[in-house]
This record gives sequence, structure tokens and C-alpha cells, in this order.
Amino acid sequence: MGVRGSGLTHIRYGHATRPTELSLVCPRCAAEMRATQPSSTTRVSAGDCTAGWNEPWALACTACTYRKRGATWDELRETSALFYRADVAGVTLWAWNRAHLTMLLGVLEGHPPAGPLLYFSTYMRRQWLVRTRRAAFARAARRMLAGARAR
Repeated sequence: MGVRGSGLTHIRYGHATRPTELSLVCPRCAAEMRATQPSSTTRVSAGDCTAGWNEPWALACTACTYRKRGATWDELRETSALFYRADVAGVTLWAWNRAHLTMLLGVLEGHPPAGPLLYFSTYMRRQWLVRTRRAAFARAARRMLAGARAR
């Protein structure tokens, strides 16, 4: 008798999934730098089993002239810091980009997620969801969103 797969949940939890747009800290001026996959304009996410996983990234700072093309996912992970991140009582709240942070804020404030980032709500860190700490994480998310608008 053969071994049976775990069904549809296997794909969701057994493989890595990441967005196709990231907000990173610019290495030149520390402002928000956007990392995108130019051929992924219609996809919000890529999985490690899809062709889009290994597509090159284009980097463009929103404040200075820094630009780079051809970055790999591994290179971004090793050398770049996420722009949207804040420490709250020793726990880091982070988001891949503004849309992701907005979705996290909605969940923290008790609004069910919707839209293309709904998939990523499954992966929210448990420390962020502790009832007694949610308000502090929500305040940090609102500060990050307001700070990014002010730039």
C-alpha cells in the first residue's frame, strides 16, 4: 500500500510562499526601496514550486537614485532588511510591504482579512495575536503606515 499525500493543505504549509513585491531599506539612504519582479505584475505571491520563484528582482529606492536589476530572492533575504518592522516588547512586527502591513493591522483590530493577501493571514505570528498585546502591535502598525505616508 502506498503512502497517501496530505491533500490540499500540504501545498499551503509544506512549501514556501512569498510576495512578488517587497519594501526594503535602501542601502544608500535608508528610505523605502521597492523590490519587484517586473514580469510578476499580475501576481501577488509566488511559491517555491512555481516558475516565478526564481525570477530576478528589480530594486528602486523611492527617495534617491539607487537602482539595481537582477537580484535573486536569496540575495534579498541575506542582504536586505524589511522596511516595515518595529519592535514591540521584544517581539518584532514585520511586513513584506504596505499592503501586507495594512492586512496585518486589519487582523489585529479584529477585521477579517480579505483580498489577495488573505492567504498570508494564515502565517501571522502567534505572538502578534495574543489578546493582551494586539493593541500594542496595532499601534506600531499604524505608526509605520503614518510614517511612510509622511515621507
